[in-house]
Amino acid sequence: MALLLMSFLTPLFNIQPTKGETIEPALEWEKTFGGTEWDAGYSVQLTGDGGYIITGYTGASGFGGGDVYLVKTDSSGNLMWEKTLEGGYVGWSVQVTGDGGYIITGGTRSFGAGYTDVYLVKTDSNGTLMWEKTFGRATSDDIGRSIQVVDDSGYIIVGTTHSFGAGREDVYLVRVLFASPPEDQPPTCVIKLQKEGVEISEIDVGEFLDIYVGDSTDDTGIKQARFSSDDVQDGIPTGQWTQWYDWDSFLDDWDASTKIKRWAFATGGDKEVWAEVKDDIDQTDTSYTNVFVRARVSISVNPFGAFVETRVADTASLPLRVETSRGGQPVSGARVFTADGSLILGITDANGVVEATYPIAHPPTAEDFTISIMAEVNSITFSSDPITLYSSSWLGGGVYTLTENEAQWYSLFLLLKYAAQPGIPVPDPFWGLVLTMIDLLARLVYDLSVYEAQAGDDITYELYEYTSPGVETAYCYMEKVERSGQEIYNRIWWTNDYSLVEPYDVQDLQRAAIVGTLASPATLYITDPDGRHAGVDPSTGEEVFEFPVAMEEDNDGHLWLIIPAPLIGDYTFTIIGTGEGTYSLTLQTVDTTGYTMEEQVVSAAVAVGFTHDYSVAYSPDQVLPLTITLLATMDFDPDTVNLKSKGKWITAYIELPEGYDVVDIDVSTVELFEGDTHIFAEPHPTEIGDYDDDGLADLMVKFDRASVIGLISKDEDEVILTVLGKFTDGVIFTGEDTIKLAR
Repeated sequence: MALLLMSFLTPLFNIQPTKGETIEPALEWEKTFGGTEWDAGYSVQLTGDGGYIITGYTGASGFGGGDVYLVKTDSSGNLMWEKTLEGGYVGWSVQVTGDGGYIITGGTRSFGAGYTDVYLVKTDSNGTLMWEKTFGRATSDDIGRSIQVVDDSGYIIVGTTHSFGAGREDVYLVRVLFASPPEDQPPTCVIKLQKEGVEISEIDVGEFLDIYVGDSTDDTGIKQARFSSDDVQDGIPTGQWTQWYDWDSFLDDWDASTKIKRWAFATGGDKEVWAEVKDDIDQTDTSYTNVFVRARVSISVNPFGAFVETRVADTASLPLRVETSRGGQPVSGARVFTADGSLILGITDANGVVEATYPIAHPPTAEDFTISIMAEVNSITFSSDPITLYSSSWLGGGVYTLTENEAQWYSLFLLLKYAAQPGIPVPDPFWGLVLTMIDLLARLVYDLSVYEAQAGDDITYELYEYTSPGVETAYCYMEKVERSGQEIYNRIWWTNDYSLVEPYDVQDLQRAAIVGTLASPATLYITDPDGRHAGVDPSTGEEVFEFPVAMEEDNDGHLWLIIPAPLIGDYTFTIIGTGEGTYSLTLQTVDTTGYTMEEQVVSAAVAVGFTHDYSVAYSPDQVLPLTITLLATMDFDPDTVNLKSKGKWITAYIELPEGYDVVDIDVSTVELFEGDTHIFAEPHPTEIGDYDDDGLADLMVKFDRASVIGLISKDEDEVILTVLGKFTDGVIFTGEDTIKLAR
């Protein structure tokens, strides 16, 4: 909906109307302004250049509210420029000011006392925001309907109030004077160190404190503040200062509402903490206070003893001794746990020691298992340096398919397979090993009563070695049986005696690989990190193979995939629907030792012509070498943010490809990234709708406006921001869009 501007001509003929007659004006021209949303004009004035200035309302800038709409035309009603002022939601009256700019009154819900407040905003001749003010009470609604310039002393506003007065609604008259020049007095800086509102003089290393400067004063108001600290007790600020923070704008960990800056120290000892405040004519004042920082808690971790004795079990246990100290003295009563919080190791005794065992699961998640141990002291958490608890290596293994005879004589097959394979070195004495294997076979009596061998069963056996500094080496033998592709038997056997497991064939897979399957109804098109393609080109329907890859369809219509020696980086997997149904993409990695990582699976509904793009990141050095991310569409609204405005939110719309539903997005996981910095979406308001009218549902989320601006470097006018989130089933999605700053 658009606003309408009309002009009428009064006839130039000298016609004298008779009593009771009127002369109807003639339409000269008519114009409309606005976008596809609700737009309205409520006030128009003639400008010095013979054109017109209009104010009103526009709903085009975002979901859930409007902005003040300011339109400038020439004398023929042609648009010269238009502006939205995000601080208010409607402009009711506009006047031309003596400097050629404009003064507007209306209403705002973005800031002020509360509810709706009278909104007074001044712009220059180009409609650029110069300043904005609010008037009213916090108890109910107040709004300005008309404004006049009073000589050169200020403005007079009339409107309505529900906040105070004689009745439910009263006339509200507001007189505004031009600001007087500030008195030439410097500000006074007052600094206090607090923890949860209580002043402190001591703090732990790594523990956050609050630098409070809210008691600082100035005749005309403080405009900026900055902070520093140092280790020299001389009353001179020698540390590095932070940037200047706007006194009334949130940024990073500066809280403009409480006038608090969060602070922490990485080292112990006596410290000076400094603050400096500045007024609007750049007069400054500094102040400092002292704090003692208690040294951090040191944590040492030492494995000891042995992993296991010979036994059948899913896990082994690694004994650990954890010692905690501060300044060379033991710390008792510390709660000790693993960095991921999955395992509580215990509470340190009077000597600062806790002894525990760490479970070693098989198969290993990485060749070297590194972990940090945490200690909680007085609600402060300290971390050890990362330590390698153990290393694992694949010694050998294989896959064997049972024949009819082998199935019939399974126990004998086990003995021959383990003890007398051709070409396998056998230690002396040979019969000692045979007897050992017979003993092992006796351990399987119960298992053999559970597993009844059949021809065609695939028996997989692998041998791993686990080592840890100062700890006896452990060996893990794994055997599993699959029948018709389904696992029906699994056994893991641990031992600290290599002679029990030595005679296994060692196999080496020469190249790492990405392997997987795509269950129909769909086909696959892959782009590697170098931009090469493989699979069915969706634009031509032809097969393309520009890099080494194997794709084979089985009798069930499932596509089997192998990418040998994959490149480190991001692959794009494009899935193209070939029919109605649900596809399933399963991917995993195989390293150079033949070790297969945990499967990564995504699935979605699909129809003919649907395309889903996934980013598949391959990094063999990571604990999880392969991650699958759905590529979504992102749109910020507005795309340009005015730094002088005081709006509260930045709105983002997330759109998924056909076959996915934004209802399944877990809003609590949605984050906005720029580099290593991120902020979470607000939990509400959120809403689902088709905001771009393309037939696909969009999820609207909002991010704190000040935090978003804080992500952008002060030297940048625009930046690409990335949104990352998860569905309720754990599948990751991502999207990006460009946002600009108007300074």
